[in-house]
Amino acid sequence: MLDVREILKSLDTDDKALWLEHRTAMRRSFMSAHTTVLGIAKWDENDDAFLDLIDIRLALLFDRSGRMQHQIDKVLVDKADGAKIEAGIIEQSQASKSLNAWPIVKKAS
Repeated sequence: MLDVREILKSLDTDDKALWLEHRTAMRRSFMSAHTTVLGIAKWDENDDAFLDLIDIRLALLFDRSGRMQHQIDKVLVDKADGAKIEAGIIEQSQASKSLNAWPIVKKAS
């Protein structure tokens, strides 16, 4: 599984700052949206999984750009981890949509 310390070790100083900046902005945005919409009391493991997915996707992005000293699929994260987390989030999202769906009302033309 992803280890943020290993990612940071594999980036140079400028890229490390860039990675941390984007990671913080994306996490802050999600947490703010979650708090506004649901409240922090309804935080659950799926929300944690989404934050993990942010880390994985950013790491893969930096890996694709050639900025990491290690190959990410061998050293830092099994690419299947990202796919599993994403599938779990999608599954949970679909389950919650069926429970909390708003009726779609079409306007008469």
